[in-house]
Amino acid sequence: MRPAEPPQIADRRLVLEDERVANPYVSIQMLAPVREPGDQDEAAALFYLAEILGGSGQTSLMARRLQVEEQRSLYTAAFYDSTSFDPSGFTLVNLPVPGVSLEEAEADLWRVIEAFLDEGIDAAQFERIRFSVEAGEIYAEDNTAGLARGYGVDLAAGLSVADADGWADALDAVTPEDVMAAAERLFDGASTVTGYLMQPEPTQTDATEASQ
Repeated sequence: MRPAEPPQIADRRLVLEDERVANPYVSIQMLAPVREPGDQDEAAALFYLAEILGGSGQTSLMARRLQVEEQRSLYTAAFYDSTSFDPSGFTLVNLPVPGVSLEEAEADLWRVIEAFLDEGIDAAQFERIRFSVEAGEIYAEDNTAGLARGYGVDLAAGLSVADADGWADALDAVTPEDVMAAAERLFDGASTVTGYLMQPEPTQTDATEASQ
């Protein structure tokens, strides 16, 4: 017996305030499927989705739209952990520029997601990511410690040696259509956990002291 994620029947929100926060940011997390024994296709597609949306600080979709073109964000990212006993998390992060509220930053994330679902995947970006993934798998063969750890993680999560060996093939087989289908399933009415990390809101006493 071990703790399990309770059923998500509604969106959840969490606000953490601390005076030491220099750059407030918003994160949005939703449950996502993971690699399953004998079936890693959905996880492979979600791996590509995270790379497309926020895997690179220069070329990913959120970075191009929000950091470069609109200059509304200092940092954006998307994270996905494909190895877990239970459903994993797919997370979007947006650290806005000063003057853009966290509410606006949250809306910016969903605006980019909606545009992505409407416009689809840029073919050139997809091929760049595929090339990078293939290169990473080749370079990983030279890291014996990393290979051993990878097998250990997979086996500890209930996968087999065959699953570990087949992960690279699963990634190589992903198509843009697979990624778009996985994105639609992920974002279609998913219950989310939205978090704000921010400085405390000024109180009436703080405002009075500041004016004096």
